[in-house]
Amino acid sequence: MRPIFLTLGVLAALVAAGAGTSAPPAVSVSVTPALPTSSAGDRSPSGRRTYTVAFRVNISADQECANLDVTYAYDTLFDGRRSLEGSATDYYDTNAPASSASFDVHVLADAADLVSFSARGTCEDADGNTVGQSELVISRTTVPAHTCDQGPVRVLAAKLAAREDLWTPGTHDPVRARHYLWTAYRVWVAKHGRITYGAPECHGLRVTVSGPVSFVPGDYAQHGYGSPLALGFGGRADFTGDQHSGGVVTDSAVALPRGTRTGPSKLARFQVVSSPKRLGRITRVRVLRGSVYVAGRTGVARYGRPLVAERGQTVLIACSKSCAPRLTSRR
Repeated sequence: MRPIFLTLGVLAALVAAGAGTSAPPAVSVSVTPALPTSSAGDRSPSGRRTYTVAFRVNISADQECANLDVTYAYDTLFDGRRSLEGSATDYYDTNAPASSASFDVHVLADAADLVSFSARGTCEDADGNTVGQSELVISRTTVPAHTCDQGPVRVLAAKLAAREDLWTPGTHDPVRARHYLWTAYRVWVAKHGRITYGAPECHGLRVTVSGPVSFVPGDYAQHGYGSPLALGFGGRADFTGDQHSGGVVTDSAVALPRGTRTGPSKLARFQVVSSPKRLGRITRVRVLRGSVYVAGRTGVARYGRPLVAERGQTVLIACSKSCAPRLTSRR
């Protein structure tokens, strides 16, 4: 009978020892983003505003911890690269015994930015040692582009094209379909290259630029006149848009769909060819649809008297003593 009593004694000792050892706490973290919001009273176009994205962070443990800690980080990205709003890493502590906690993190972002937020929670004992840890949680949210209210325009197709980096002047980033273009940053199209961008929701805005050329894309202003596409020497643009689109400007001319600021949308399609610089300041505008204002450009923001070109007409602007436009073909 002794072996049986001995076995029972050993089992009782093991159970007693196990009773004094507790399992590590289970820790979980959740992150919930809110819709992007802009400052109350901000009267700037929605595409030019800075937005706030609030992330609600919840941490919980299945037993009380001397301190609950959450380490978090966020990145704001534009086309997968660092946005103008940047990134940050920070942490949150309860600094008191707790089994759960909640807090908000507010992140600034611009139109078409992707905000990527990550968080990991830990449970600490009274000595500051980590006794439990959650999985890494990642949450992503995108700010709408607001293209029709002077936001960035979407790239529909691209071949041999690059744009100026948002952070590093002189650095070029490749441009691909589904990227976005800001009007303040130059784009380069190589020989035999082309890029098509626009937004069907902005009354059919669509632009194709063929190289070799550099240009600055314009924007669309649904309540006014947008910024024009600034086409460099030696380039060609096939432009479809209404009077809110901004049209096309070259070194010698400007072409803009005819229509009033507050009137109904009047769509036009026209082609603009800017001659290479060695040939002089020469621009040709051919209207394929609608009516287009065409004027000579005499300075940075100075233009001559415009003429109205209709479907089937071609206008030539060759600057010598003046940059007056003239019709070279009639309907």
